Amino acid sequence: MSQPKVEVRIITYKRPALLRRALTGLCNQTYTDWRAVVYDDSPDQESLDVVAQMQDPRIECRPNPKNLGAALNLCQAFAPEPVFADSEFACVLEDDNLFHPTLLEENVKSLQSNSEPVLARNFLMVDIEEDGAFTPNPDEPMRSLHGSQSRVITYRDRVLEAFFTYTIGNLSYFWRLHRGVDLSALEPYNASLSEPRRAVSFQDDCRYEPEPLAVFGRFVCKKQSPRSGTAGGIQRHRLAHLSQLHFTRDLARRWTQDLREPMDVVLQQARQRSEGGTALFHLAEAGVPSAMFALRSGRQWLNVLKTIPLRMKYSRQYREGLEKNLPA
Repeated sequence: MSQPKVEVRIITYKRPALLRRALTGLCNQTYTDWRAVVYDDSPDQESLDVVAQMQDPRIECRPNPKNLGAALNLCQAFAPEPVFADSEFACVLEDDNLFHPTLLEENVKSLQSNSEPVLARNFLMVDIEEDGAFTPNPDEPMRSLHGSQSRVITYRDRVLEAFFTYTIGNLSYFWRLHRGVDLSALEPYNASLSEPRRAVSFQDDCRYEPEPLAVFGRFVCKKQSPRSGTAGGIQRHRLAHLSQLHFTRDLARRWTQDLREPMDVVLQQARQRSEGGTALFHLAEAGVPSAMFALRSGRQWLNVLKTIPLRMKYSRQYREGLEKNLPA
């Protein structure tokens, strides 16, 4: 009986040495029934040489015809449609991250043993210095958020957590294809919202596995694709701010309408958590009455009022940018 096929979507931009490292880790997997596609967003297409040097027919290089930008390239990698017709599972590998040799094997086992369509796995962290050196980082963010036992992360869990943190890292995801799950979660304006948007983009339960089998590279000297749809620092900042407002409103809608939960639960969490002050202010900016009444200073009220001209001036541009950046 053949093993289910896994497809690995890899995104890269002008980091051939790190891409080679990521592909080497992929080729060392104990689970061998996989295929990979490399989405290269660099106009120089450095990945073509790297993939050719790997001499592994399971890896296919597909340079983007034009520069998409970091957000759209990641959106492309999380697309719901299979890249290869016979694939059953999928995951995403960014060029500065690394898979442990048993990651694919253990992820397939977990989803085969459980009914959830999506798996989120814990990961380790390493800082990649400007000179290319690697500095270990003791943090395990997923363990801090979701614990040390295999468990289900519900839609409610994810919506509540998204008010405060990123919720699930991009490196964590491993999912069943052909189950209607769409993790693409377009966010062209505010990179910090990409992961929480993805975490609440599906309502199914998500399986969490605490054993870290991947390494997230926090690249200190970051070379990313230029952001499409934004121009100029001030304009970019304001569009990112507006995107935060829209996302917070969407979370409040999900919480009160999809889940039929009172906002008081979120406000109570905000009073108990270190990042709660920021979440409370975002809710007030988004027009949640109970959060607005909880503001304690005139300066906070003034900043909330400033969102009115922000919405008036940039809402049209925000919508047009979203439409322009929608995947074909």
